[in-house]
Amino acid sequence: MAKYIPKVDDVVFWDGNGFARYVVTSVDPSKKTADVRTVNGATVLTRNVPWSVLHRLDESQNALRIVSEATEGK
Repeated sequence: MAKYIPKVDDVVFWDGNGFARYVVTSVDPSKKTADVRTVNGATVLTRNVPWSVLHRLDESQNALRIVSEATEGK
């Protein structure tokens, strides 16, 4: 499987952070990091997140999260 390289405006989550969703705001190829902000519109910005922990969130993953939370009673 090819390594994920984030792009600006991708919706992502990262390892160890559950399924909190973030939007990529900038990418630094030389450091292989990205800056992200929360999806909910808050101005929470996290800088220099390594690409190795980021995963693109697609609709099938979002649906899986909703079903998992519903069946686990969260």
